[in-house]
Amino acid sequence: AQCHQPLQSPIVGFVVKDRTGQAVFGDNSYLSYLGQPVACASGQVLQAEFSFDMPRMPVGHYAIDVALADGSQHDHVQQHWIQDALHFKSESTNMATGLLGIPMRSIVLQAGQAQQEISSP
Repeated sequence: AQCHQPLQSPIVGFVVKDRTGQAVFGDNSYLSYLGQPVACASGQVLQAEFSFDMPRMPVGHYAIDVALADGSQHDHVQQHWIQDALHFKSESTNMATGLLGIPMRSIVLQAGQAQQEISSP
């Protein structure tokens, strides 16, 4: 984002929405920079990068809104909001249940001898 005015405590965020406009997930930079905001002077460019493991999503169409505000999580001035800034489609999934699937790093299932119950006297 190009700052056309100084921003003392910029917050950049995004939300992923399903085809009905329901927010599926999102995040913003506020908590990551709480107590150490990255001020942006007029004329400077502010860039945000979010790195995460993409959840598994049901097959369908999705859109991403992006926003820039100045202030705190609960008291801020919205500077810019781009609705449906990006559209994408989830074409295949191996979700078990729910709105989102969590990428499992591993699932371990073990079988062994049954433990004998010990009763106290």
